[in-house]
Amino acid sequence: MDDTETVSITQLHCHKCEYDWIPRTANLPDVCPRCKNHKWNVPKTADEAGKLSPANQKLVDKLIYILKFAAPVQREMVAHVLESAASTIHPVTRNKKT
Repeated sequence: MDDTETVSITQLHCHKCEYDWIPRTANLPDVCPRCKNHKWNVPKTADEAGKLSPANQKLVDKLIYILKFAAPVQREMVAHVLESAASTIHPVTRNKKT
């Protein structure tokens, strides 16, 4: 007789900081182990999905400020760098569980 046992391991995902982890116990945790958010298992709303993080928003605001006072040649250079950087960034897609 075969004495093998099948064990199912579920990977959890934080919708707030995008962290994936394998829990140590069978119980769902109260908070995300990385960001400590209590709503780690609540998917982002459409409004939240389009927003930048505060750190990224601060960088964008700085870039806008710099571009306002930059010479036209510098604006073109920065625009070219941003376009090339944006073309290399692809959004992360995840398969949703049904």
